[in-house]
Amino acid sequence: MERTNYRALPFDVSLRAYTEQRAALLPLLHRLPPEEWERPVVVTGAGRPLQRSALSYGHWLAGHERSHRRQIAATAAAVRSG
Repeated sequence: MERTNYRALPFDVSLRAYTEQRAALLPLLHRLPPEEWERPVVVTGAGRPLQRSALSYGHWLAGHERSHRRQIAATAAAVRSG
């Protein structure tokens, strides 16, 4: 996955980069056989590195991104309503 400094980009560019990266990632994840979901991954970026299974990290990340999606939707609705 490409590293992108989303905060340094204008919002539209940042959202487009995020959307494109996720769109490229999802087909790869859908093709993973069950045993690959159990392999260990090292999660970095917030504190000390953590070892998780690919499945547990995938579940966590999906929930994390869903909450951001709700935040963006609420902000967009508030901007539209003026």
